[in-house]
Amino acid sequence: MAHVFLSFLGTNDYVSCIYHKDDVEIRDVRFVQEATIRMYCKDWGPEDRILIFTTKEAKKKNWLDDGHVDYKTNLKLERQGLERRIRNLNLSPDLECVPIPDGQNEEEIWEIFGIVFDQLKNGDEIIFDVTHAFRSIPLLAMVILNYAKVMKDVNLGGIYYGAFEVLGTKREAEKLPLEKRFVQLLDLTAFDQLLDWAFAVDRFTGAGDGLLISKLAMRNIGPILEKTKGQDASASRLKKMANTLSAFTSALTTCRGPEISEIGVRLKDSIAECREINLIRPLQPLFSRIGEQTASFQGEYD
Repeated sequence: MAHVFLSFLGTNDYVSCIYHKDDVEIRDVRFVQEATIRMYCKDWGPEDRILIFTTKEAKKKNWLDDGHVDYKTNLKLERQGLERRIRNLNLSPDLECVPIPDGQNEEEIWEIFGIVFDQLKNGDEIIFDVTHAFRSIPLLAMVILNYAKVMKDVNLGGIYYGAFEVLGTKREAEKLPLEKRFVQLLDLTAFDQLLDWAFAVDRFTGAGDGLLISKLAMRNIGPILEKTKGQDASASRLKKMANTLSAFTSALTTCRGPEISEIGVRLKDSIAECREINLIRPLQPLFSRIGEQTASFQGEYD
């Protein structure tokens, strides 16, 4: 499995900031992509990739050096472009600037869809920085990623957004000393996970197939169980629910009538035990939906 960093580069003359996430600070950087890469891609290997998608204008202004001019004097501003900033990190992954059209009409939007999708390979794990994406690109990118989950079995490792707007306008931010230009790097991954959960819930309520719910639950609690060596009570209850849900689905698909009723009761009890757990936020409404589907099971059968 290879790791892939994706981001779209904009055309603005970005201001140097201190980007931070949890207890990590990346100081004095103009491009949020540099901060995200330094946080999440520093240990990647030569089989991994960093892909920056640029329009012609974005490449000229921010990928290459000295792309902006002083609006008062019309003289070039000496500033390193994103390419140089990333290469100066001396990281192992391949770095590539991928040209895309401006996305000004439907045809160009479909072209962007194809370009991004073609860059993804089977089994890739993706880190996506959406900060500098423009117009409809963030929405388009989410569609591409979810399409690629099905078509290429990719996995989303994280979606990040640098909340520069907390500093005000560009001119207001420039008036602040660097030490006060703190910008939080927001983790938006949970919103993509919410789409996965919505699809999983629909599959269960519509067809009785709970395997995807079970898979998503285990993906979320797996790291917790590994870290605590299986001692986390909440994660253990969720694991029990996920395993019971898988058994319930198996009984349904193989028409094992007596087992369906018996496992349905166990599933109902397991759901009740998990209702107050807050480890996975999207699971709260999910428990209610599953509870509705299993309410009729009483442990009796003909």
